[in-house]
Amino acid sequence: MALFGKKKQPEAKAETPPVYSENDMSAYIHMISDSLGKITEVLRDDGAHGLNVDLLVISPDEGRDFFTLVTVGAGAYRMPVPPRYGSLNRAEFALRLPRSQVPAGEALRRSWPVGMLRNLARLAYSHRSWVGMYHDIDFGAPFSEETKLCAVLTDVFDEGAEPLTLEGGDRLVLYNAIPLYRPEIEYIEAEGPEALLELMSDDMIYGPVDIKRDCVVK
Repeated sequence: MALFGKKKQPEAKAETPPVYSENDMSAYIHMISDSLGKITEVLRDDGAHGLNVDLLVISPDEGRDFFTLVTVGAGAYRMPVPPRYGSLNRAEFALRLPRSQVPAGEALRRSWPVGMLRNLARLAYSHRSWVGMYHDIDFGAPFSEETKLCAVLTDVFDEGAEPLTLEGGDRLVLYNAIPLYRPEIEYIEAEGPEALLELMSDDMIYGPVDIKRDCVVK
C-alpha cells in the first residue's frame, strides 16, 4: 500500500523522435527522384511507433518493370556508428518488387514489404544502435505465408551511388534490404556476408524480390 502523503514524482517527458530539416528532406527526395524515378505515391506512417517512417512508392515505367519502395524517416536519426564509419551515420532502406508482389490500394499498406521496411528503418533508433553495410537482421518468422524468407542483409542499393551529404555534414546511405532464408543467415554467421553474396546472383541481390527463389545454401 502506498504511503499517504508521499510526494508525487513528475512524469518523464516522452522523447520527441528526430525529423529531417526542411532542406535535408528536400535534398533526399530529390536524390530519390533523380536516381530511382518519379515518386508516384507516399504511404504515410500513423506515428504510433516512435520514429515516423513513410514509404515512397516508385511505380514501373517504360524503363523499369518493377516497383521500388523507399523509406523516408530513418535517416533523421544520427546513429552512433563506430569511428571508422566517420560521418556515414545516417541510413534509409529500399526494396525492388515485381508487379505481382505489389497489391493495390489499402492492401499495399498492410503488405509484408511495407511492414518489413518500416521495422528495419526503426531498428537503429529503437535500440539506440546502428545499421550499416552487411548487417544481417533476423526477423524470427517468415515475412508472409507465401514465403520462408525471414531475414535481411543490407548492401548498397546501387553500386557506385554516392551517399547524400546533409546540412550538418552527416552522410546518408541508401541501403538495399536483401531478403534471406534462415540457412543463409546461418551461413553468414559461419562464413561472413561477403561469402554469401558470392553465392547469390545479381538478380537475387539487386533485382526485384523473388519470394520463391531457391536458397543458395544447400
